[in-house]
Amino acid sequence: MFISEALANNMNTQPTFLGSMMPLLIFVIIFYLFLIRPHQKKTKEHGEKVKGLKSGDKVITGGGIIGVVKKNKEDILIVEIGKNIEIEVVSNTVNLFLEKEEKKK
Repeated sequence: MFISEALANNMNTQPTFLGSMMPLLIFVIIFYLFLIRPHQKKTKEHGEKVKGLKSGDKVITGGGIIGVVKKNKEDILIVEIGKNIEIEVVSNTVNLFLEKEEKKK
């Protein structure tokens, strides 16, 4: 009877604050390591590529427009999409960076 009373007293104790928060803390750490951190890294790399765009680079925008960069202003690119057809595109909408266009002779 003495052992069962001791076990019953042990079962009625409440977990500590740290013990109850531990699963949530582990979940947040895993979420950060597998989702947030890689996304931040990818966004940083994309921003560096966009800032490095020069005249003559071939790009594809988020809308699917393929063109050649003519001017790179701060946040706006002037992209030539056809012969003497230029459009202004927000630089962050560039999704893919293709090879540099060959100079036509």
